[in-house]
Amino acid sequence: MPVTPAHAPDPRFFALGNDYGDAVRAAGFPQTLLRFRNDRAAATVGLETLTDAEWIAHFGRF
Repeated sequence: MPVTPAHAPDPRFFALGNDYGDAVRAAGFPQTLLRFRNDRAAATVGLETLTDAEWIAHFGRF
């Protein structure tokens, strides 16, 4: 997934330890529709270069 150098994920969630949450497999859905994407917010974290397909692949799973 191509992202700009401005994209810097914050790994602090994993530092909270196993008592904070459980790892789960993302659910698979037969069809994902992109209804809205906030490009202005995406640009603030370096994700403005994502295509619609990349956006769905990354954010369209639960």
